[in-house]
Amino acid sequence: MKCYSEKGENFNFDSIEDLARQLIYDETVRIGDVVTIHRGDAIKRKAGEYMQRYDIDEMICNAYDDCGEYAEGWLCGLKNDVTRELEESIKTAVNLWADKHDLHPTFYTVGNTDEVKIKIVDDNGGYEMMQLSNLYANGIGKARGEA
Repeated sequence: MKCYSEKGENFNFDSIEDLARQLIYDETVRIGDVVTIHRGDAIKRKAGEYMQRYDIDEMICNAYDDCGEYAEGWLCGLKNDVTRELEESIKTAVNLWADKHDLHPTFYTVGNTDEVKIKIVDDNGGYEMMQLSNLYANGIGKARGEA
């Protein structure tokens, strides 16, 4: 999913139209203006991906607190594949719980950002993508190496 930002900080627009409408509403731009906006990939994660800390040592300590020396040695020396299985099981359980209660995150991180130039064509979010050749023909910007 793509997301958009005016200044490359808060990517809280789902479409260029929404961003263009907001810029017009805020009186930041006028019809006919060419503006640079920022585009990125919204990277959404499921709730279980934030459950990265499981603590077998804590389980061992709790068991020792409960049963004393009888708990010694319990869960010690587990192989990595066994602990990875536990981690995946916990993530799956958290995701099922989040599915059931509609609690997956609605926020996201942003990656693969770039700048895009658009021309505002109306006050309802209409825009034209500007290509480099259009920008240079209209006297906006300079090609590399130009003085």
